[in-house]
Amino acid sequence: MLRGWFAALGDRLTEVEVEGVGGAFVRSEDAAAPARTEPSREVRLLGGFDMYVLGPGTADTRLIAAGRRRR
Repeated sequence: MLRGWFAALGDRLTEVEVEGVGGAFVRSEDAAAPARTEPSREVRLLGGFDMYVLGPGTADTRLIAAGRRRR
């Protein structure tokens, strides 16, 4: 399902690597921004209800650790 959504966006999304692992996407117009960003110790938490985390993306253990998924 997600692959279809992403494919429908065509060149509006760009795949990027996070810590050497592919499969993350950003808006193409924002693709250069992370390279210009200074490292930070700031943490940003997701809200208690996020459709990506709770919907089709929940199998991704980069988002939710396998042991915590049931919670």
